[in-house]
Amino acid sequence: MTTSTKSPIRLLVWLTVALGVLPFALYYWQRASGALPSPEAWMAGGENHGPWRWELEGFALFYPMVILGAATIGHILWSLVGRRELSLAGKGAALVGLQLLLLYGQLQAIGWTID
Repeated sequence: MTTSTKSPIRLLVWLTVALGVLPFALYYWQRASGALPSPEAWMAGGENHGPWRWELEGFALFYPMVILGAATIGHILWSLVGRRELSLAGKGAALVGLQLLLLYGQLQAIGWTID
């Protein structure tokens, strides 16, 4: 493997980690600063949707991981069909699994902020 074949998957790994952690960092920063109420306080206020609904922070929660997952799947298909590199496809499949776990964790832990 050359460096050029490793770099796309390496970039996808770094993006996965960064975009997987970003919503949690935003959440804890806003909770610590008092800008975001607790889930119980928000629900007690009778609001229908979370405080991040249609806010910039809300777009950091779901869409980046979905778009990144699609890009990773595209990379897997390109590796399989275009270059026939099974090892990169296997790494990409493992990365998609990690992305799905991070997305699930985001939605379970702080999904109330957009729902």
